[in-house]
Amino acid sequence: MRQIHGKWFDIDQAFVEYEKYIAKAVRKRSKQAKFYGLEYEDLYNIGAIGFVKAYKNFDESKGTPFEAHVYKNAEFEILRAFRDSNQYVHVPVSVKDCIQKIKNINNFESMDMDELKNATGDTAYTIEQALNCIKQIIVPGNKKIGSDSSQDQELMEVLAPSIEDDSDMIVEDFFSKLKPRDLEILKLYMGDMKQSDIAEIFGLSQIQISRILRKKIAKSWQEYAEV
Repeated sequence: MRQIHGKWFDIDQAFVEYEKYIAKAVRKRSKQAKFYGLEYEDLYNIGAIGFVKAYKNFDESKGTPFEAHVYKNAEFEILRAFRDSNQYVHVPVSVKDCIQKIKNINNFESMDMDELKNATGDTAYTIEQALNCIKQIIVPGNKKIGSDSSQDQELMEVLAPSIEDDSDMIVEDFFSKLKPRDLEILKLYMGDMKQSDIAEIFGLSQIQISRILRKKIAKSWQEYAEV
């Protein structure tokens, strides 16, 4: 039995109550799965393994909501399955060329499909495949926080760990300076979870999550970067 939000659950009861957070992790990675020959059902089963691990190692005293713990563990298992796949991932030459074209475009993350088609000369299908490949390699460099454009600040997120620099060390050092709840919120947001979904996990409103991201975390990053 595990105590979750003050109530006791066995693993079956917890699964019924929190299964939707497995599904959220699966939906997020479902497009990438086709590159590894995996179907939705495969991802769901892998995510369920993550749920079992999340249930077994959950410690409410650490302050992480069980919902976030399930989501992160399910996604981690899926990503590990991608990494450990023995299947050769074939990326067509046309997609490789498109990837390079897109990466040479400044702020391509903010462009819509028509703009990308005009800039690359490729089809929507090829561009979609290229974008899926790119998402496996990097985290978007400038992700806007909040909905008020007059108050939006850019939270500088860092490329995934690279042998060419020490960006992973910078990220870990910055993370270590955040409060546990703020760190959990940031990691979920960087993982493309909607603010409304994050708010549901922490029992807050979407506006409160936006303020935490915009006024607390983004400000902390700016202060950290200036040191």
